[in-house]
Amino acid sequence: PLISGQILDITLRVLPVRTYAVRRMISVLLQDGKDANANSHHNSLGTFGMTTTANMMPELLPAAAWIVGEYASLIDDALAMSDENDNDNDELLKYDLSSMGTYHAIIQALTDPSNIDSTSPTTQSIYIQAAMKVLAAASAVAKCIDSELEACISSLSIYLPVYMQSMDTEVQERAFTGFRLLESFGLLQNSTNQSNSVPSLKLLDKNDGDDEDSVEEQKASN
Repeated sequence: PLISGQILDITLRVLPVRTYAVRRMISVLLQDGKDANANSHHNSLGTFGMTTTANMMPELLPAAAWIVGEYASLIDDALAMSDENDNDNDELLKYDLSSMGTYHAIIQALTDPSNIDSTSPTTQSIYIQAAMKVLAAASAVAKCIDSELEACISSLSIYLPVYMQSMDTEVQERAFTGFRLLESFGLLQNSTNQSNSVPSLKLLDKNDGDDEDSVEEQKASN
């Protein structure tokens, strides 16, 4: 708690540090990604040239997620920063082989079901909130192309229902709220994983209107 508290305090108080903090916290979230080419390595070169290990201090993870989510609008600036320890390999910015880009990779890291066993419910609730903020930031930047946005939404549509079944009320509520928010915007209508989901608000409104028209027709015929 001491280390994470200090990181949060500095990030909040020192404006010039925020972009760099986002940069480093992205590396914390992505460094445990399951890359098929690195499964056998316990020590490897991680995102932005940081040396990664198999274990990460768990108290640092919620702070990392909060910073990346709260300042998600700085992700592009963070990625554009230069550092002598950086590695130009784009694979380092991926969570796994299916990652479509940095924003998608971050959402994958934050919503992966493996977090249920490896992190506390408090951390999971922060992860879910941060994932929704990263999606909002991704939708507002030109560099995030449509295919990556679709991948972000697809990951959320698959993984949020898993957290909706959590025994922790905070995790369950945040996952449910995020899922229904996407659904209300009609973003899940074309997802192949949502064939049994509740219809979106727009569709419900249309169906209600059709029912009212049917009632009026029956009254007129009588």
